[in-house]
Amino acid sequence: MKLDWSKGRIDAIRNKYANLNDGDFNEFLETCKSVNLDPLSRHIYAMPRGGKLSILVSIDGFRLVAQRTTEYEGQTPTMWCGDDGKWVDVWLNKQPPKAAKVGVNRKGFKEPLYAIAVWDSYNQNSPIWRKMPDLMLAKCAESLALRKAFPAELSGLYTEDEMGQDQNKPMAGKMADVMQDAIEEDFPIPPEEKIPGPNYRVLNGKLKGKLLKDVHQDELKAYEQWLSKTLNNGKAQPWADEVLKAIRITILKNDLRAAISEKTANFEDKESVNEVCEFLEIDGLKSLKDILDEEQLQIYLNRLGAE
Repeated sequence: MKLDWSKGRIDAIRNKYANLNDGDFNEFLETCKSVNLDPLSRHIYAMPRGGKLSILVSIDGFRLVAQRTTEYEGQTPTMWCGDDGKWVDVWLNKQPPKAAKVGVNRKGFKEPLYAIAVWDSYNQNSPIWRKMPDLMLAKCAESLALRKAFPAELSGLYTEDEMGQDQNKPMAGKMADVMQDAIEEDFPIPPEEKIPGPNYRVLNGKLKGKLLKDVHQDELKAYEQWLSKTLNNGKAQPWADEVLKAIRITILKNDLRAAISEKTANFEDKESVNEVCEFLEIDGLKSLKDILDEEQLQIYLNRLGAE
């Protein structure tokens, strides 16, 4: 079934990706149309980084593309192995598996098309990979197998689990570099989990049409106080809560940027975001906890390299 690419849907997608320039957005939109995947349903998303556009597909998006061909006939159970090379159908070892294997069945093929993802090639050394190494590696193997089984439909498309290792810097070294990246760049996380901030474009109210990064800090703080008071009084418009969250994130990031620029010492001995915030004399984590829910906070901390 072809998706409805009406003006309303395209406008909604444009609002979600307000940080993309027109050229990148048009490229992203054409890719969405060509694979018939909906960015509003978390199947495909754009990730600008370092001046380049990356278009990534979720594992659910891969499965949907395969299913729509009518030639997808399921897949084999995931298998894992350790240093001994023996494949097992459940990973119970406390150490991460060395490899994961998945086979995809396609109509007309006598055998499943297998793909193997090796730990050393895909491990991102992030909290989610340390917490669920078997699951994350299995997703990479499944992505490889689906692309192998359906090359015409999936060639050139990759999931975030496959490509993430290219977009995560090692967390060892200067925390200053990690902090600065988090302040200046978009978070390399799926749009459905993206935390609104400086690249958020306000569609209603006093700041309508503006990107928050273009609004002076004093004006942001004044508007934040007014919105907060309005919400507390129960008189706010439906859009106010989202705008307020975006404004508070922007204010915090502006404060962090200013604090970093004023410090002459480096951050080499600071091992966590908490220590950095204390060093900067900013109660950053407390502010974040007031703004974000638990899941969003963990995403933010993961980006900054904290546990």
